[in-house]
Amino acid sequence: MFSSFIIYIAGGAAYAFLKPPIYEVTAQLSIGQIQISSEKSPIPLEKPEELEYRLLSAFGKKVAEGVERERPFLTKAGPRKEGSTTLELTVEGDTPDDAKELLNNIVKSVLENHLDIYKGNIDPLSGRIHNLAAQREALQQQYEDVSALSKKISEHDPVQASLLMLGRGPLTQSLDQQDAERFRLTQQTLAPQTRPSTALGEITAPMDPSHPKKALVLAVAAVLGLMTSIMLAFTAEFFSRAREQSR
Repeated sequence: MFSSFIIYIAGGAAYAFLKPPIYEVTAQLSIGQIQISSEKSPIPLEKPEELEYRLLSAFGKKVAEGVERERPFLTKAGPRKEGSTTLELTVEGDTPDDAKELLNNIVKSVLENHLDIYKGNIDPLSGRIHNLAAQREALQQQYEDVSALSKKISEHDPVQASLLMLGRGPLTQSLDQQDAERFRLTQQTLAPQTRPSTALGEITAPMDPSHPKKALVLAVAAVLGLMTSIMLAFTAEFFSRAREQSR
């Protein structure tokens, strides 16, 4: 019976120490978003499920039906929880550096792609804000010119001065509209409504392999060996008593 315990321990030790180690590196990626219209909710730069499919197709273990990619490869690219725009990426490699390098390249490619999308949407908004600022400056100058002219002629032609003062009304209204639209557009370009994709935390190479877990393997082997030894002992005892009773 004790020999079965030794066999399990030996088998577990052989598996734990002879099986090639596998290293895992993880990273979290927050998908950015942009608010194109103040009347609509922000739109993600890329839908999480589409990004997951794209990354697993390009870097995942499965290349095609019956064809698998050698390590390192991406094993996970799913959201942390349902409805979340934060993806958790996991890469598996034969060495820590291999896994880290691939994950760095994946994150870099996603961030570069999303930055292009972000700029393609934010640049028109920024251009519109710049144009509004220039238009407001011109309107403000007109307002100040009318005010100065009205003051200048008020002493010798108060009627004309009053008409000029009335003419400032549309300019004031236009200035208020310009300020409101520029504020609305500016809010659309700021966080949290609009933000680029970012990597959360630093990607570091693991110190220990994720598989095989030597301590766990040896513990399971010890438990199985002990259970088997106990079962064999009870079985031997049962048959021994059965033989004695049959005599």
